[in-house]
Amino acid sequence: MRSSTFSELKAKDLDIFTNRIVLQVEGPFSTVFWNETTKQREFGSIVLAFEYYWTSLSYLISNGEFIF
Repeated sequence: MRSSTFSELKAKDLDIFTNRIVLQVEGPFSTVFWNETTKQREFGSIVLAFEYYWTSLSYLISNGEFIF
């Protein structure tokens, strides 16, 4: 997905299923999720942002090596 044709895609232009695949393959630091004007990460929908943060938080809670 790093080719020049995919680098111009933005999360707001894609549906949630495609955004999920990009998130799984490239991760949250993909250029698809980065907004150059605001310099912030945008997942394209509140649902996908919630899923990302929920999964990250669940991993931290279930990881026995993490100290709160």
